[in-house]
Amino acid sequence: MRASSIVRFRTRYISWIIFCVIAIIFVILIYSLFFRVLKDVPFRQAFVITTEPLRILSWDKSRIALQVVSIPSDILISGAFGYGQYSLVAMRTLDTMDHKNGQLLSESVAQAVGVPITGTIITESQSSDRPVLESLKKIFSWRSIGVRIVGRIGTTVSLSDWIHLVFMVHALGTDDIEVLNLTSAVNDLVRPDGTTVHVLDSEKVDYIVGNTLHDARLRNENKTVTIINTTMVFGIGSKVARMINRFGIQVVSVGNEAQAITHCELATDNRTRSSLTYKFLKVYFKCRDTDVAGDSAVSDITIRLGSSIAELFDTRGE
Repeated sequence: MRASSIVRFRTRYISWIIFCVIAIIFVILIYSLFFRVLKDVPFRQAFVITTEPLRILSWDKSRIALQVVSIPSDILISGAFGYGQYSLVAMRTLDTMDHKNGQLLSESVAQAVGVPITGTIITESQSSDRPVLESLKKIFSWRSIGVRIVGRIGTTVSLSDWIHLVFMVHALGTDDIEVLNLTSAVNDLVRPDGTTVHVLDSEKVDYIVGNTLHDARLRNENKTVTIINTTMVFGIGSKVARMINRFGIQVVSVGNEAQAITHCELATDNRTRSSLTYKFLKVYFKCRDTDVAGDSAVSDITIRLGSSIAELFDTRGE
């Protein structure tokens, strides 16, 4: 009896140790996940979500609010990668057909509205009859975290960003959401066959959006940027400048250079290299550091645009 009691004791003791080890590992994993999720994101975030109407969700954590840019899905925009003009609905379909994984839609919308966009969320939810916050809580429900983990949501948004969105949406009140409706930012265009289509007007968009989507930290750094286009694609310097300005970065000069390059390059001094502005440009436009000196008399940072960026802004398909 004594021997069997010792065996039972040891079995329970070992089982308890195993349970404690598993519990500790689980707690560490959960802590690591939520620490990553809830940590401060370095820049303003912006995601395209394929509701009806299509929406851009954008937030700057330092402002503790969510901005929602609402765009009717029948509006025509110029597609990235030289796709030409299509409605937002058709652009989403082309993205799926050509296996672009959300990049065609997000890049096209980013250029049309002038907003740097970091991800796409594909949803079948039709939310036109619901208040914005209610529809977002339905899409970013607590249950959606599990659905996202098993990969049953079409999105390029990382799991950590998804969980961040869920927590943020459920913490918001109605007064914490600002909706920028672009329904009036259109021009009617009559085609040769007599049909009338609605085209997004960039000047009207800029008037409605204004400086609402400024990133407070980037703007407060007050770094200036010179943009140099080294490609043969006309006008991409101005388009990039519009997107940079939208986040509150001051562009002081846009020019051209004959020496063509492939990848985007950034030039600055060692001190500015550690700034958030420099890091944002490097991450978003996938730029490389270069030892080529920037024109310090003109700006703090010089960004040279290469053929890789020109492919995104190619409009020859129009």
